[in-house]
Amino acid sequence: MCDAASAAVICVQASPDRAVEFDIGGESVLPGECARAPERGGAVRVAWTIAGGPWNDRRIRAPRHRRTEVALGADATLEVMTRHRCGPSMAPFVPLR
Repeated sequence: MCDAASAAVICVQASPDRAVEFDIGGESVLPGECARAPERGGAVRVAWTIAGGPWNDRRIRAPRHRRTEVALGADATLEVMTRHRCGPSMAPFVPLR
């Protein structure tokens, strides 16, 4: 999904594990999954809802040719955890357990 010529990829997780749904560029994503950001990259809107409650959102920097991993903490704050350059030597995305 993430290679040297790709758009940005955003992977999401939630800690503690709970009923969270994310929206990245119009694509619905669950914790432990990844989605391609819009082609242009840059500041990407990541929205989330916990157990069907109100939606929250935050813009994060998601550069092209990178996998950006974000985590929703117990206090419902979205934090960028890491960014990896896309390519064959990139480590796989390992969601929290």
